Amino acid sequence: MRILVLNGPNMNMLGVREPEVYGSQTLGELERAVADHAASKGVEVECFQSNSESALIERIQEARGSFDGIVYNPAAHTHYSIALRDAVAASGVATVEVHLSDIAQREGFRAHSVIEPVCIAQIKGRGVRGYLDAVDLLSQRADRQAGRGDAAGNPSANCEDEASAQALPGRALAPRDVEAADPFERQALEVRSLPGAGESAARRLRLVGDFLQEQGLDAFCALGTSDIAWATAFENVFDDERAHALLVTQDGALLHTDSRYSHAARQASDAAGGLVAVSDERVSHARAVIDAACDRLGGRPLALGFEDDVLLKEWRALVSAAEGAPCGVSLQETSGALIGLRAVKDPGEIARLRAAQAVTDAAFAHIVRFMKPGMTEREVQIELEDYMTRHGARGLAFSSIVATGANGASPHAIPGDTRLEAGQCVVMDFGARAYGYCSDMTRTVFIGEPSRRLAEAYEVLRCANETVGATLMPGMTGREAHEMAEKVLADGGFGGLMGHGLGHGVGIDIHEQPTLSPRNDRPLPAGCVVTVEPGIYVPGEFGMRLEDCGVLTDEGYKVFGTSPHEMVII
Repeated sequence: MRILVLNGPNMNMLGVREPEVYGSQTLGELERAVADHAASKGVEVECFQSNSESALIERIQEARGSFDGIVYNPAAHTHYSIALRDAVAASGVATVEVHLSDIAQREGFRAHSVIEPVCIAQIKGRGVRGYLDAVDLLSQRADRQAGRGDAAGNPSANCEDEASAQALPGRALAPRDVEAADPFERQALEVRSLPGAGESAARRLRLVGDFLQEQGLDAFCALGTSDIAWATAFENVFDDERAHALLVTQDGALLHTDSRYSHAARQASDAAGGLVAVSDERVSHARAVIDAACDRLGGRPLALGFEDDVLLKEWRALVSAAEGAPCGVSLQETSGALIGLRAVKDPGEIARLRAAQAVTDAAFAHIVRFMKPGMTEREVQIELEDYMTRHGARGLAFSSIVATGANGASPHAIPGDTRLEAGQCVVMDFGARAYGYCSDMTRTVFIGEPSRRLAEAYEVLRCANETVGATLMPGMTGREAHEMAEKVLADGGFGGLMGHGLGHGVGIDIHEQPTLSPRNDRPLPAGCVVTVEPGIYVPGEFGMRLEDCGVLTDEGYKVFGTSPHEMVII
């Protein structure tokens, strides 16, 4: 295995520059320590330092195909160099960002990293030891991907290896230790280069066209608002009302709506290059769709697909319209057609999901500073949701869950008047909607020092989350991921206490395909976005859950969020 060790500007001044912050070792001594440690692991390293952004970009680009991993201290470039961020992302080489000092605890301008989102981990505040830990992390990751785990096929890494790279050593964080990045800045970074609506709509309509051809259908009628929003790529048109129908044929698409939406829809259609025609003719959706389809087919018989989740009144309207149609109509039921196509996200969708997550991470950093013993669950919920709405959310992904003490044993508890008390843990499951997409995250925090049983349960929970997160790859099934988490929980003494599936897809809707559950034996595709959310629920005592959301890539599971897994004690 070969690892490239990169150091950015002013790192050549180590030993001279602020030794009380960066230590007394010189760059040469640091590089020798890394090389010696790597050699003991059978790993070859090459070290490079430059004060030049362009020189570092060139080395990162050259690493593709030549190195198996990068250990990178961007130094001052951390906080602003989009060019270096893009170079790391484009290289495809697993990269661990390292910092000698804990940047989160220094001046505010040093706390934010534009590089971290494209790295597999960030290690800060450990001095030279952080570089050695980064080498270990990359080596263990390579072993997992090469199948060099234990005899049972489990990862060779300890549960804490990858997760402990996210924060300072130790078993707990105070609220002030949770990084508070500006959600607006992070959102702007994520959505700076979104593809045009026309490009997105054209790609999605082609996918629907391919489905029609595979199924021998002439046209498809979509009635679900989320399916329609996805296929058209229209923005700022649809709300929660089921008030539209979309016809898709090989020749194009037609949105039938009413006068409340038609002006916004036509504007969105123009922005998307006119790929989707818009009609607000005062007839039923079924009549508009079937008449338009017959017209496009020139009167020949029509095989029209529709989803099996239509409402009964919608089905009756389709049957009635088909009986009076100007062409012969065969209604063909499909199951999970568009939701299946929506499972694999395109780059624009990933950017929107990351933008929604930016709000959620900021909300967590805020709420742990706000929470105090004596507050009610409802007070915490109101503050949490108000913060998200004021800091970049265009709405909530779902009604937030805040459950303390025994209430936490109900996975979908409704926040009430129960007060937070010392010795309890509090489950918070929440998400924002931004740029048309959802985020979903759960964290469990502790009011005062937890009992030994609570602390042990949380460590086992964290281990389950991180074991799956470190192992999840395209080709695994949802069942395999779920069973892996269940095994970790059982081995830790908390078997049979989860009850729900390990995870679900997230996108325009908060629950999409695929699922990580015992009922899903299908291989997970690269590009799908799923949650990993193991839970432990002990009725009458406590409940806890630890949930991340991320995208499955050929290199593994990339979590969108930056919120820590370490225990947070209020």
